[in-house]
Amino acid sequence: MVVQSCDIPERQNSDHNINLLAAASSVYSRAKSLMAIQFVLTVPAALASSIIMAVQPTTKVWLTLFSVTVALTDALFLSRMQTRLRKRGATIQQMFDCGLFDLPWRQFRYGPPVDSEDILAEAKPRLRKPKVRSRLVDWYPVAVKALPLHLARLVCQRASLSWDLRQRDRVRGALTLLLSLLVAAIFLIALLRGNTVEQMILTVYVPLAPAVLWIIREILAQRDAIQSDEKGLVFVESLWNQALAKGATEEDLLQESILAQEALFDARSRSPMVFNWVYRLLRSRHQEQMEHKAAEMVQEALKRIGPGQ
Repeated sequence: MVVQSCDIPERQNSDHNINLLAAASSVYSRAKSLMAIQFVLTVPAALASSIIMAVQPTTKVWLTLFSVTVALTDALFLSRMQTRLRKRGATIQQMFDCGLFDLPWRQFRYGPPVDSEDILAEAKPRLRKPKVRSRLVDWYPVAVKALPLHLARLVCQRASLSWDLRQRDRVRGALTLLLSLLVAAIFLIALLRGNTVEQMILTVYVPLAPAVLWIIREILAQRDAIQSDEKGLVFVESLWNQALAKGATEEDLLQESILAQEALFDARSRSPMVFNWVYRLLRSRHQEQMEHKAAEMVQEALKRIGPGQ
């Protein structure tokens, strides 16, 4: 029986799908802007507060008030708004994936799709920026064109999980280093001033506490996201091996791919964001790795099933 190759590489670059990606990017960028505000208020500002308090102890009351205000603002406004934007961005990206992979829309799980008017409103300003469209073209590896849809879908899902895992692992490492530097700063400032333990807690640790707590929270959230990606990778690779061994029918693979896609949605809607500059810094290397692995998987599949077999 002849199996038709898929049209994912062509359809992903249609105006409709590029608009979906641009809209998701726009929403995610707003969420990342809120995360940047969180970072500035909790890390650089907290470090500055600690230094000011060490030099000018009379500012202790006002700086402590600032620290408490930052913590409340984060909990009551910034985190909640970021969560809503992250969920909306994940919904739009899920619309892109489900349409591209011919997967059903699970409204109970994903919620209602975002209205097309809202998609266009989000996408158009984004696409006016130079180089944005070029970063959205060929979102998934074009090598999957040689595969039937049920296999190409697995290659793309694996690419999403692997890409996310790699950049989160880099972020977790950077945050761990930053936390170590903050802890060292706490003891260094206290040592230079000859503070007692009580003085160190009141004049150094208290102003830095929001920064320390934010970084720890982000490290733990990134760790949880990495573990989720690792489980997803094992699951998708297991499906891939079953598919090549013909141990599962196309219908079986479709149902399992739906579960994998639901896991991707959960990760995107719940996991912490990664700053755009991190994505751009790692994009070239990750793109090369993704395309290399995809080409390797395609060649493996063609050897097993044969082109057009």
